[in-house]
Amino acid sequence: MVRSFIYWLNFLLVGVAVISVLKSRKTPTSTLAWILSLVFIPGLGLVSYILLGIDWKKRRLVTMVPEEVFSTFLADSLSKQDSLIKTMIEASETRYRRMARSIRLIMRAASAPVTGGNEATAFFTGKDKFDSLISDLESARDSIHMEYYIWRSDELGRRILEVLKRKADEGVMIRLIFDGWGSFGTVSFAYRRALKAAGIEYAYFLDLTNPLARLKINYRNHRKIAVIDGRTAYTGGMNVGQEYITGGRKFPKWRDTHLRLEGPVVAMLQAIFLVDWQNSGHELLIRESMFPAIRPETIDTGIPVQIASSGPDSKWEGIRLHFLELLNGARDEVLIQTPYFIPGEAVEQAMIASALRGVRVMLMTVGRPDKRIPFWASQTYFGHLLEAGVEIYRYEAGFLHSKVMIQDRMIASIGTCNLDLRSFLLDYEVNAVLYSPIHAKIHAERFIKDLDYCRRITKEDIENLPQPARLRNAAVRLLSPLI
Repeated sequence: MVRSFIYWLNFLLVGVAVISVLKSRKTPTSTLAWILSLVFIPGLGLVSYILLGIDWKKRRLVTMVPEEVFSTFLADSLSKQDSLIKTMIEASETRYRRMARSIRLIMRAASAPVTGGNEATAFFTGKDKFDSLISDLESARDSIHMEYYIWRSDELGRRILEVLKRKADEGVMIRLIFDGWGSFGTVSFAYRRALKAAGIEYAYFLDLTNPLARLKINYRNHRKIAVIDGRTAYTGGMNVGQEYITGGRKFPKWRDTHLRLEGPVVAMLQAIFLVDWQNSGHELLIRESMFPAIRPETIDTGIPVQIASSGPDSKWEGIRLHFLELLNGARDEVLIQTPYFIPGEAVEQAMIASALRGVRVMLMTVGRPDKRIPFWASQTYFGHLLEAGVEIYRYEAGFLHSKVMIQDRMIASIGTCNLDLRSFLLDYEVNAVLYSPIHAKIHAERFIKDLDYCRRITKEDIENLPQPARLRNAAVRLLSPLI
């Protein structure tokens, strides 16, 4: 009797789950993969679907997204820029027309204006980035806002904590956001107690101690943002952890890219933090005093910078569309660095099309992985890309965590987003887009320098993979639609 009840209950739940899959907006491949797992892997398939497969995007994971804030508070600026972009598109210089297309896409997909009058400094090592960040934290007078996917209470975390405690004693308002999954178990109880004792506010984004949040475990806040006094901001690939300086226990060194930004663009990152703060259970603190750096600017002064943000609640997959535009609009060269490479069909085809029409497409990814499954899955894309003429390099001097795309040494996109389906569809990401040949050249030259530590992948490397490794990689790739 009990076995019969369990059988029919499972049959009913699987039937409901299959209908849910069919009604979702998943790709045909993903839909088929989920249905097969539900039917042929009893129990485990159902549990996996509840935790990883339910499309929470239809139900709104969060109450607000940055695009809504931008479109509400920056409507006048956005409308003015539309005419400015039209003028750029009609300009005689080809480079302005191409920049304008990228600007317009991000503006419409993410409601983000381009701002001028900015300054940018690039960091390629954790030591340089955190020395600079800590110096800026020491100089804070009003507020410190920081959100990181991973925050560790290790040597670096304790070093930052001591600075934050001193600034809190001076009356600086400090707010911190940790991702519920990425920082799960990485911030000790003693560390959190010290934060509270100092009057430092902190919150977990999709806190896993909340039972409802556990059902959304497949979604992550992957952003890395620090904003000091509303005037200086940092964003890029580096989390708070000692391994970003030393390489940690697994790697001799850690290669990453991060930016320090000053100017009106800081207001965009401040707004994203404040939206994420509200979505972590606090009040929305959109106040004029939070945005001292914002002012009317045109893109012909200073460095034009635009902030591309996206997440599972966004109307458009803004950063993926931005990457597609960089690939499709390139004339000469596209340089890509990403630790995780599961691009999906659209980005893969854009890379192939660019290479076939004569654009030099160079992909640099990890040679020494921290996660085996995405490392194996990435290899299943290499064959077609190599046949089309894409150059693929594996970085072998340590761990490559840099997330950069450079188009024709004119536009550089640096941030948190990997060329990976998880980043495109499931994670909250942010990229800073620099429309500056000078800065694009800086990042391109670093890319070329990194080639000294890479091994180029050839068609023979892929063809000579042992059959068991090929089967393993193909099986692992089947898991990618399930996310």
